Amino acid sequence: MVVPPRFDAYSAASKKVFEVFRDTTPLVEPLSIDEAFLDVSGLLRISGTPRDIAATLRAEVRRRAGPPITVGIARTKFLAKVASRQGKPDGLLVVEPHEELSFLRPLPVQALWGVGAITAEKLRVYGIHTVADLGESTLASMVGRAMGHQLHCLAHNVDPRRV
Repeated sequence: MVVPPRFDAYSAASKKVFEVFRDTTPLVEPLSIDEAFLDVSGLLRISGTPRDIAATLRAEVRRRAGPPITVGIARTKFLAKVASRQGKPDGLLVVEPHEELSFLRPLPVQALWGVGAITAEKLRVYGIHTVADLGESTLASMVGRAMGHQLHCLAHNVDPRRV
């Protein structure tokens, strides 16, 4: 059985979800039709903790748009994305600043942006399977200088990009 995609329905739901995002904060950076980064750091005094804000956001999206959403909360965009992926489906995962490295270290290297099948295989040859393994390695000779620098930064949750 083949069920054709309903792009009109996806688009309508996405618009409703993004309306909720923008009603929550003006700092919204769309990633795709169903993903975005939100900066809620300016809302803490009036809306509560990031967990409180996310719980309200999830309930409001469910009420106004219908689909459940997963929220990852972290200090950096990279780690928020990883937390969101780990929290699926329909979850809410907070990575506190003092837990960042302990959260990242046991994850497979494929959890890092830019590590696909080819890079993962290159790293596997050197015995690198987890983010912890990456943090202890000299990567430039394995995957090239630029990629080595990027992976080292991500393994240590260094991500200076703002929403």
